[in-house]
Amino acid sequence: MDFWSAALGVAARPAPGEEQFTVLSGAVPGLFTVIQTVDDAPRFHLDIETDDLAAEVARLTALGPEPVSRWKDAYTMRAGNS
Repeated sequence: MDFWSAALGVAARPAPGEEQFTVLSGAVPGLFTVIQTVDDAPRFHLDIETDDLAAEVARLTALGPEPVSRWKDAYTMRAGNS
């Protein structure tokens, strides 16, 4: 939960009665955005675009995701259960 909150710059909270879901208030204006914690392979990805790729990769890596791969200027990271 802390990773997504910091990465997207929004408040995160567990969904009442369904703690496997993290509600990201205001992540996408006009949409109810929720991340589900799963114990198996990732089921989606999120693209984050930036004008300073090196700084954004450093910022996200410092938040704890596991680097998975890189292709050209695209980095794949696994956020885990944070």
